Amino acid sequence: MKHFVLVCLLLSTVYAIDAQAANWHVRSGAGGNGTSWTSAWSNMTNISWALISPGDTIWIAGGSYSALVVGKSGNADTEAGRIFIKRSTVAAHGSETGWNTAYDAQVTLAGIYWSTLDVGSYVTIDGQVASGMKINVSAGEGSGVSLDRGVAYVTLRYLEVAGPCGASPCVQSGDNRGIDTTAWNGSDYELVDRLTVQYTKVHGACTLMFIMNADNSIWEYNDFYDNGATDFVICHPNVVATEKSTNVTFRYNNIHNYSAEGIMMINGSSGTWHVYGNLWYGGGTSSGPYNRLLETQQGTNGPVYFYNNTVVGLWATWTSANNGVWNAGSTSQNNIYWDCNGSGLPNQSHDFCSGTCGGSNSISNGSNPFANLSAGDFHIVSTVDATYPRDKGINLRFPYSVDRTGNARGGDGTWDIGAYEYTSRSSSIVTPPTPAWLKIR
Repeated sequence: MKHFVLVCLLLSTVYAIDAQAANWHVRSGAGGNGTSWTSAWSNMTNISWALISPGDTIWIAGGSYSALVVGKSGNADTEAGRIFIKRSTVAAHGSETGWNTAYDAQVTLAGIYWSTLDVGSYVTIDGQVASGMKINVSAGEGSGVSLDRGVAYVTLRYLEVAGPCGASPCVQSGDNRGIDTTAWNGSDYELVDRLTVQYTKVHGACTLMFIMNADNSIWEYNDFYDNGATDFVICHPNVVATEKSTNVTFRYNNIHNYSAEGIMMINGSSGTWHVYGNLWYGGGTSSGPYNRLLETQQGTNGPVYFYNNTVVGLWATWTSANNGVWNAGSTSQNNIYWDCNGSGLPNQSHDFCSGTCGGSNSISNGSNPFANLSAGDFHIVSTVDATYPRDKGINLRFPYSVDRTGNARGGDGTWDIGAYEYTSRSSSIVTPPTPAWLKIR
């Protein structure tokens, strides 16, 4: 009997927690209190943040809206502790009263901002499908997504942040940014801790990401491209500019068609970065334009652990400027450098180059290893030979032991060099499913 009472008490506690979670609704053209699709809030500015509790979800119907300014924090990195803001889908709402299939459409926002002191932690913003939520960034100063206050445990998924430029550079007329974590308080950058950005496209802006004092962040399965400018004095286009950020994981991303630095570390204050399984390609060759892979400036930055990346057609790889040096522990291993000018990390081994590769067990003057270079298919071919990357890598162990499509490395006992482990399965470029441990975030 005691056990029965205990079980009942536990179940009642669980149900009480579940009962606290509520669904709220935003729909353009509505005019209600947010409690249903027929009585939805009509815009981001109408959200009654005082009503939102940890565990709640704010669902947004397709349409155009003002900027989303996050106005509440969750209290834990759990399903019951986070606040979720999601695009609506048929899968989630198809049987609900007042639902219309037209609501399952892209959500366009004027911006996403964190601008209130100590507000906006433990929040997930999820577009649900590729480019499910889109933010357009106009030429001039400004950012599409701006975390300008210190927050923690923010997750961004399935967004598209689009600047004014396309595949060709354009007039930016200002240092506009895609995703900006510049939480400057007048004397220092406030900490943006444990930011996760997944399955997001950022393109066409001057600097695609400013990562300032964003420790323990994860950037994965994203597409970063088309940053350029014809007015370099006002806008110096980088994929990433970073300062005071450590324990950063940058993995399984596509980075292509960009004008200047890939990742620019400045002020000798950037700490440990794990950069692995990425594709860096397109937009030039080893003779120009002057796109670089990673650059250190104004002191010692790193260490950077650069593992199992594929780098194709860049003017330069590892560079330094303004008295910048790389931390002595920075390491390049198991990378393909094709049609690129050199390398330059303190430690290098087991790399593969179309030209000259430094470091032990590296392959210089390699043969074309790609399934279809002209079509941008950078899977490697099956050939095992002294001038090919298959079975020539070094075992780097967890967490580097899975390639960008989910294949375990070293399935036949030896790791391959490059972003893709060889497999006889389909060579199409696919996005792997979200790991279970990241689904909440």
